Amino acid sequence: MKAKTADSGISTEAFFRAAQWMIGLPIIWSFSVRLIGLGALDPIDPLLTGLVGATIAKYGMLGMAFALEVTDRMLLQHEEEYQNRLHEIIKDVGDRLRAGKAVETSVAEAAARGGGPSKVFREAIRLSDELPFEGALRVAGDRSGKPYLREVMYLMAEAVSSGGDTGSALRRLGMELERNRQYQISVAAKLSSPIALMRSVGLVLVPPLYAALRWSFAGFVGIPAGPEAGAQVFFLYGAFAITVFDGLIFGQWDRLGARLPLAAAAVYCGLNWI
Repeated sequence: MKAKTADSGISTEAFFRAAQWMIGLPIIWSFSVRLIGLGALDPIDPLLTGLVGATIAKYGMLGMAFALEVTDRMLLQHEEEYQNRLHEIIKDVGDRLRAGKAVETSVAEAAARGGGPSKVFREAIRLSDELPFEGALRVAGDRSGKPYLREVMYLMAEAVSSGGDTGSALRRLGMELERNRQYQISVAAKLSSPIALMRSVGLVLVPPLYAALRWSFAGFVGIPAGPEAGAQVFFLYGAFAITVFDGLIFGQWDRLGARLPLAAAAVYCGLNWI
């Protein structure tokens, strides 16, 4: 009997990432067009200025951009916990199979508590009333909306359908996935530190320092106190380049909706704080 096919679901993480883009795009647009000298194309700042005043509008959007960055960190932490729990379930299933329990029973007991990946495994148990269990694993993985979980569910389905010492195979699979995850984390940590430092300097330190230096010399050389158009475009380009560079290295393009707003907002507010 062949497994039924199912459309891929949308994960909770994908929903929040879409929400970040919906909130972040107006912030990116508002600050970017002002930095490149096209403030007439920004309908957001005049609206907020009329409601709460120019200062509150500017720093309020900066605060919202920072909040998006915080939610990005929270989603990353949740994803790490999700994968750790997934690896625990796989190893637990392998141990129960080696103890002589049936596959469905082992999966049901290992995923008896909690949500996240446990919920997906419980969905597979429910689907096994209509499908072979390996097919139920694949369908549940498709419906999860998570590419990594889908891949793991397919690997488990292959192990279940291949016969042999399934328990040992699943135990080794869980341990190998866990080792790969730890290696990925260690490599990412080594690369993240210099990128985070570069981003902090480029977004937080340099723009306000430049604005302060220009303001301090403005009275001596007879130039306007505010930053010139070329500098604003340069800093905006640098902020976006640093943020996209982070995506190029780690391939996490879905995070840009939470990170680009802070890049544009921090540069604008830093250049125009004085």
